[in-house]
Amino acid sequence: MQSLHPHLKRASWIAFIAGLTVFLFLMIYYGVGDIAAALAVAGVSGLALIAASHLIPLANEALGWGFLFEPGRRPAFRTLLWGRWIGEAVDTLLPVAQVGGNLVRIRLFMKLGWPATLIAASLVADTTLSVVTLIGFTLLGLVMLTTYVAADGVVIPIFLAMLVLGVLIFAFYLAQKRGLFGFLARLLQGLVGPLDAAVVDGANAIDEQTLDIYARRKDVLFSTFWLAAAWALGTLEVWLALRLLGHPVGLFEAFLIESVVQGVRASAFLIPAGLGVQEGGFLLMGAILSLPADVALALALTRRVRELVFGIPGLLAWQWFEIRNQWRVRSGTAAKGSESPRNMP
Repeated sequence: MQSLHPHLKRASWIAFIAGLTVFLFLMIYYGVGDIAAALAVAGVSGLALIAASHLIPLANEALGWGFLFEPGRRPAFRTLLWGRWIGEAVDTLLPVAQVGGNLVRIRLFMKLGWPATLIAASLVADTTLSVVTLIGFTLLGLVMLTTYVAADGVVIPIFLAMLVLGVLIFAFYLAQKRGLFGFLARLLQGLVGPLDAAVVDGANAIDEQTLDIYARRKDVLFSTFWLAAAWALGTLEVWLALRLLGHPVGLFEAFLIESVVQGVRASAFLIPAGLGVQEGGFLLMGAILSLPADVALALALTRRVRELVFGIPGLLAWQWFEIRNQWRVRSGTAAKGSESPRNMP
C-alpha cells in the first residue's frame, strides 16, 4: 500500500511476522495432524457453509455504514456491501495496520464519483461506532462469562484492555468534535511548511461533515444498531462451525466465544488480522468451555478459511475494478467530479 507511511508499513510487517510466528507455534505445538483431522470433520461443504454465514454480519455492517450518509446521498446497498467487502479483504489479508481497508474504500468511491471528504467522514464515524459497539459486545460477553464460570484470569486482562480501548476511542471522538483533521493539517503546515490549499480545505471539510453526521442522532442510532447486530450475528458462525466440527454448543456458549475472541483480537489491532492472537483467543475460550485444544484451533482455522474465501475474491475484485476504471478513463467514460456519483452495476 503506497498510501501508508513507511514507518507504519514497517511496523505492520514486524507485527505480521510476530503474529505468524505465534500462529505457527500453536499449530505445531498442538499437532498439525490433529488439528487438520478435527477440521476435516466439517468437510469442504461445511467450510463453505461456515464462510457463507459471514454474509449476514457483513450485510449488517453495510447497512450501518449507509445510515452515516445523508438521506438522498446514500450509495445503493449493493455498492456499500461491495465497498465493505473489499475493505475487509484488504485489512484481513494485507499487512496494512487496519487502516488500508478504509484508504482503499475512499479511493474506490472517489473513482465512482463520490466526494472524498464525504466518504472519509462517513468512515471516521463508522470506525468510531464500530469500536464502540465492539467494546459493548465484548463487555457483555465478559459479564456473561463471569456468570458461567470463574475466570478472573481471563476477564480482568480483557476488561482492562477494553477499558484502555474505550478511553482511546472516546479521545478520538472528542478530537473529531474539535476538528481533528483541520488540526492535523495545521500541525503539518507548522512542520513542513505551507500545504496546498486543497489539502487544508479538504481536512476542514472532513471535520465539518463528520460533525454533520453526529448531529443526525437518529441516523447514528440506526447505524449503531446495525453495527451492534453485526457483532452479535457473528455468533452464528461460531455456533455453526462447532456443530459441523462435531462439538455442538448452545448459542450462549457461542456468544461467549465470539465476544471474547473479538475483544482479544481488537486488543492486538496492530497485528494484521490478529494473526496468532485470534488463535490464542479461541484456544483460551476452548479451555474455559472444555473444548479439546485441537477442536478450538480447528474452529480458529474455520475463521481463517472464511477470511481467505472472502478475502481473495475481494482483492481480485478490487484489482479488476482498478483495471476496468483505467480502461474507462482511457475511453473517456469514467465518472467526472461534476457528474452525479454512480453505484456499482
